[in-house]
Amino acid sequence: MFQAGPKLCDEFGVLPSPVICVGMEIKTGASLHHAWTLLAEKQLLWHTPSFACVTNNLQVENDSVLILLAEIHKFWCTDATNTARRFSHGLGMPIVAKSDLSTGILTHASYLLRSGDLNLLFSAAYSPSISLSSPSPTASIPSFSAPACFAFSASHGLSVRAVAVEVDNAELAFTTSVNHGAVPSSPAVVLNNRVKLSEVRLFGDVVLRYISYNNPNQNQNLLFLPGFEPVHLTYQ
Repeated sequence: MFQAGPKLCDEFGVLPSPVICVGMEIKTGASLHHAWTLLAEKQLLWHTPSFACVTNNLQVENDSVLILLAEIHKFWCTDATNTARRFSHGLGMPIVAKSDLSTGILTHASYLLRSGDLNLLFSAAYSPSISLSSPSPTASIPSFSAPACFAFSASHGLSVRAVAVEVDNAELAFTTSVNHGAVPSSPAVVLNNRVKLSEVRLFGDVVLRYISYNNPNQNQNLLFLPGFEPVHLTYQ
């Protein structure tokens, strides 16, 4: 039995929950059985009602995926601007990037909060009338669906839609996950020839998102996805 390190738990003022190792799987409950089939023994997993993270290197049988960063969480909500500002103020995390109408995105508004290695992304769908004003509305997150976001928010309210981990190769991580029983949600998509995104089902309506960069050693202060622009809104 392992317990999470204090970093994330201290960040949110919660107690770490134990993680039980069974063979080559780590589980936090039956609902997460398929989500973590990639995780090997002696890897850490943090799990609270809203957050789950993994870190370091994972290996199952003959397949290996390198996890570089595991602290990106995407919330779907009905008002991303207000929600992001409230979380920024409450957690003391600055809003460092945005993707919305001001950046040419007509499908959703998204705001990124960052504290060290921890990133929180809040997204809300725009009215269909806005996206219809453009012949080819775009989303900075390729798997984003406005109808799905509306339905998710109606069902769950403000809730985590995606837990994202930075990996060495998002396409390999997706393939390895599916080969070991994960349910695919979105195959790997390449953005601007520098970022790959892929998704598998995590539990319920939540997905596990893999992100990989052509240059994983880039400055952390650089924006994490194309389509986002820097902002200087803080919790103060």
